[in-house]
Amino acid sequence: MNDVRPAMLFEMDTPFVGQPLSNGKVLANEPGGLNNIPQNHGVPNPVHGASPYVASEARVSEEDMLHHFPSRDEKIYKILEIVRTVAPTKVSVLIAGESGTGKETLSKALHIASGPNRGRLIVANCANLPQNFFEMDLFNNTNRMGHDYAPSRPAECGTLMFDEITALDSTLQVKLLKILRDQDSNKGLIRRGTLADARIVACTQKNLEDEVNAGRFRSDLYFKINVISLELLPLRKRLVDIDFYAELFLREFNVQFSKSVQLSPTAKQALRAYTWPGNVRELRSLIQRSVLLTTKDYINVEELHLIRSNSRTEVAMSDALPHITLRELEQRLILQTLRRMNGNRTHTAKALGISLRALRYKLNELVDCGYEVEGKNI
Repeated sequence: MNDVRPAMLFEMDTPFVGQPLSNGKVLANEPGGLNNIPQNHGVPNPVHGASPYVASEARVSEEDMLHHFPSRDEKIYKILEIVRTVAPTKVSVLIAGESGTGKETLSKALHIASGPNRGRLIVANCANLPQNFFEMDLFNNTNRMGHDYAPSRPAECGTLMFDEITALDSTLQVKLLKILRDQDSNKGLIRRGTLADARIVACTQKNLEDEVNAGRFRSDLYFKINVISLELLPLRKRLVDIDFYAELFLREFNVQFSKSVQLSPTAKQALRAYTWPGNVRELRSLIQRSVLLTTKDYINVEELHLIRSNSRTEVAMSDALPHITLRELEQRLILQTLRRMNGNRTHTAKALGISLRALRYKLNELVDCGYEVEGKNI
């Protein structure tokens, strides 16, 4: 796959319904707010006169999906393939993952891949939604002040993303369940542009099954939204993406700050050894700060200002090690890294900081010692 510039990655600002503002008020369909979502990213413009009820038959390309959610991780490739398949439909999607893994970005990629008649994307902050949220005309072309945005255009269906669905209170959970039931039972009677006509995307960083078992989330609603379940792995489990995103962000901020700095080899190793509690969001902020503040051509480890307690190297060295030889410790590290890279030897060699030829030599040694070594010889 080609190296695609992530124009939509972390750059597509979507107003949040229910997001507290600086004055303490809550955003609820402010004029021009929810209607400023770009309508032609990655998919062709709507054909004049095309029926808004017909889903796009042609799926977006793999390259388009990687434009909106860049990655080099094979597990992410599989998720994006599911997104491409699901996008033309209106089935509910549940996206799980730690904070900063890209749940909202994936929701936007899903929305954009839905086709030229995808309508609007609305992101709802579940912790601050008003009780009348589901009674709002979120998808029509008239805002609450009575201004018509597109009088010649019919009301649009769209995508309604719930940010941290576990924070939705019990009353709103019941209302959302009713909407989802209406989608199943009244498919031919749903009015275009209403909430019942929208695709529901629920995002969470918590284990939703645990929330159900604890009685904090309705089990019937859980089964309704869990039609398609996608899990975004944390960045520490996607080592190939650490290098990939670091280079992307480095190019982005070199352009922004009119610089041409690079990461030193030791800095790259430090990034791979870090656990990234803030995931991709933390990596982006770190690269932004490092590029801005450095006065050199290369960013060294010291300029990254990584939290030492979150370094895998620091944790490993502080733990009591078993009585094994250095060679045995190296063998374990190679096998563990190979498993994390899903057997991809090229990615494994890069993560270990050795050549592919050296890795093959060490893997042959492991085979001679009786270890079973699997993987893709690429």
